[in-house]
Amino acid sequence: MRAEPSWREQASCLSTDWHSCASGRLLVAQVRSLIVAHIARKTIERFRAALAGHAQAVRGLPTGAGWCNLDYSPIVGEDGAPLGVLVILTEGVAPNRQAESSSRLREVADLVPDLLWSSDPAGNADWCNQRWAEYTGQGFAQASGAGWRDAIHPDDRTQLVRSFQHALESRQPLRQEQRIRRVDGVYRWFLVQAQPLLGQDGQVLRWCGVATDIHEQRAALDAAQATRSEAEMVRWALVDANAALERRIAERTGELVRVNSALEALIRVAPLAIITIDPELHIQRWNPAATQLFGWGEQETVGRRLPDVPIDGLFASPAELSAILQSGVPREMEAASAHKRGAPLSLSVWAAPLYDTFGQVSAVMALLSDITARKQAEAERRALLQRIITAQEDERRRIARELHDSLGQFLSALNLRLSILQHLEGIPASAVADVRHLRAIIGQIDDELERLILELRPPSLDDLGLAEALRRYTEEWTRTTGIPVEIYIAALEIERLQPLVEVTTYRIIQEALTNVFRHARASQVGVVIEQRRDELRVVIEDDGEGFVQTRPVDPPTGRRHLGLLGMAERAALLGGTVTIESTLGRGSAVYLRIPLLP
Repeated sequence: MRAEPSWREQASCLSTDWHSCASGRLLVAQVRSLIVAHIARKTIERFRAALAGHAQAVRGLPTGAGWCNLDYSPIVGEDGAPLGVLVILTEGVAPNRQAESSSRLREVADLVPDLLWSSDPAGNADWCNQRWAEYTGQGFAQASGAGWRDAIHPDDRTQLVRSFQHALESRQPLRQEQRIRRVDGVYRWFLVQAQPLLGQDGQVLRWCGVATDIHEQRAALDAAQATRSEAEMVRWALVDANAALERRIAERTGELVRVNSALEALIRVAPLAIITIDPELHIQRWNPAATQLFGWGEQETVGRRLPDVPIDGLFASPAELSAILQSGVPREMEAASAHKRGAPLSLSVWAAPLYDTFGQVSAVMALLSDITARKQAEAERRALLQRIITAQEDERRRIARELHDSLGQFLSALNLRLSILQHLEGIPASAVADVRHLRAIIGQIDDELERLILELRPPSLDDLGLAEALRRYTEEWTRTTGIPVEIYIAALEIERLQPLVEVTTYRIIQEALTNVFRHARASQVGVVIEQRRDELRVVIEDDGEGFVQTRPVDPPTGRRHLGLLGMAERAALLGGTVTIESTLGRGSAVYLRIPLLP
């Protein structure tokens, strides 16, 4: 006797000509054979709803071979008329397994750093993840219903209600930025997104939402806008002058010559190099400041086409200028070029479109400022700081060697002499006790000397490499401070890193552990060092008292602040970054990333 076909085999029998079964009788008859009889009526109803243009979905239906899911999607013609229904049958999950999956999903949701929630159609919250409670300080009882609105900034609540009502009426997702109060009373910007879950009738059954912290992005944008340079002021003045010129061309043709003359005079006396380029990438204007900057005169440049103009790297690329001409969007960039005599130039370039009387982009005006001196100063500063650090490490190595070779030997000789004196015959017992006490003191001095040598320059860093030096240092640090350190090192033993990378990483971890001991009041510290193909990553994390950050890398003021600045400067010398994250009462974490050059 042949076994009953599986749900996959039965599902394969559903292929048919959809245009010939718009009534759904054939399809429903086949689907009805796959599910229990008491669901057949609802299947017909869902099929008819799909024919009416409303997609349907059913989860966890029992079949003779297990459980299945059914999705009904309407098929319409070019005129919008219904042609049929596409039914997709997939393997489902038993209801009890769905409950288990839901439970696991909630557990995972509590680990997500974003704020997650769900609500009924009216916006009354019926669930939020643990992160919501940790961030806002609201328990579930406080956040449920409309209680979550208390955490929204008062100035944002009215707009939020309007946006939510619009999303509810249109049955479309909600997306907007708003401020949410942190547990300490500080408001931070979040990107709030909510997705409606629709029923069979197309009405909203509930909302599922997520709020993502974008405060730093907003702060960075505001800071960038607040620190516009003098060049920006000049270029926006030129844009305004250009816009005013376009308006006056349509009104008074007679003023065109005077306005153009004034604009040309402004360009010629402007301290910034100004050029204009037409849509065919020919240079139209080249002011005296551009001649002074590049050494090439108007006769050598005007009328010539990029990139044939003898100025290498004037812009990032001709393609980028073409993109400005096509999009009409201003762009800012940095470029490397050269003077006519061959001297290298570093440029800050701002390019904006120029429009004709018909509103079409007719050219691109570019303002260029020479930032070569600034770039050179930055490079010299980095080189000077690197020389200082190198000299400091050399001096540390010399002092450590001197302490070990001279003072260490003296202490050993003194301890040996006292040992001989202690065992001489005829020495009074009181003198023997004093000698024993002196030897104990010498032992303490020797231990302290060894600790100082390790702090100055551990020999294992030069002899055995970063991994072994860090293991020994953390063991000594734990013995001295009493705070256990769990260290995990991956892939460092394969080959030695560059000496400067090893020293920089060692010193940053050393400074981070010093800060933990002095400020964190931690009971445990974790250190992770991982070498990837092109990057070294380090994490130093403690369970101490933490601190409140106003920005991602802001530490408290004082000695700790200076130490963290030193860590950041050391990392910057190698093109790396130091990022600090901390939560009051939940500890701190220092993240170090250093690119590894081939």
